[in-house]
Amino acid sequence: MRAERFVPFSTKAQASEVLAHLAFLLKPALLGERSGVASNGERREFPEVMQSKGEEAAQTAGLTPRQHQALLAIKGFPKRESVTIGELAEQLQIAHHTAVELVDRLAAQKLVERQDGSEDRRNVFVKLRPAGCATLEKLSDAHRAELRRLGPSLIRLLQNLVPGLAEAKRR
Repeated sequence: MRAERFVPFSTKAQASEVLAHLAFLLKPALLGERSGVASNGERREFPEVMQSKGEEAAQTAGLTPRQHQALLAIKGFPKRESVTIGELAEQLQIAHHTAVELVDRLAAQKLVERQDGSEDRRNVFVKLRPAGCATLEKLSDAHRAELRRLGPSLIRLLQNLVPGLAEAKRR
């Protein structure tokens, strides 16, 4: 059987759906009995394990998971270093007033700063401060370390799941 050609995802939702499906398929092999069991003895699903790792890292940095998501959304906004509060709310799929409160908490921690819009004063832009960038870098380092730890296992599993992947890699 010939390996299919990789086609990039057209939307984030499409990529997320594929990753969630892949996580579901790989879950038994990745978790094993020890890492898939919570401290209270309850079996945990793969997405819950990964989510709890991210939440632990955020808490260690003094952030809630939502605050971490907000920092990522601001940093990753295309072609700009700042976003409006409305854009942030849309990106996080939260209400505008909830985004305002979120930005208030991040600003109190000196992770972001507000800037009034130059053309329309009703627009308020949010930009990462150096401390916000440093916090994101620290969290990204933790995520990269986790991926490095899981990488060899993921590669072996993918090679077993996708016929021809090992041969394609050698070419």
